[in-house]
Amino acid sequence: MKINEIIVEDVAADPKGLQKDQVSSIKGAISMPGISSNKSNGNPYQQYRFGLGLAVADGKKGGQMPVAGPFAGDPLLLTFTDEEYNMIKDAAELTDAGPVNKMSDSRSRETDDVHKHSAVPHNAGAHPELEALKKNAGVK
Repeated sequence: MKINEIIVEDVAADPKGLQKDQVSSIKGAISMPGISSNKSNGNPYQQYRFGLGLAVADGKKGGQMPVAGPFAGDPLLLTFTDEEYNMIKDAAELTDAGPVNKMSDSRSRETDDVHKHSAVPHNAGAHPELEALKKNAGVK
């Protein structure tokens, strides 16, 4: 095995390698070697974060995105059944993916700020006027 098969040198982007008609058709082209996927510092997560930053950027300098969100770059998987959870555990074990941390149970619940009772009287229980209308219409 040769050393150049093990070590790959980073190569900078070189627009001089493009033909004149190629350069003229891509005006405003920008190279970002800091988040390249082909360099030794390549990092798909950093590219993803750049995409998020681009979505919220307003063109003015300032502001900081947090380095890591609540999941700190970990994949977020949502399971609805115990079988799905067991499949993920099995796959993690088969691939030596490391621990599977269950952060919540598989039950969906309304949050505390959601109204659980109808504001419309006929949906909240018996309503005398509705009962009278039903009686007059012959509805039981």
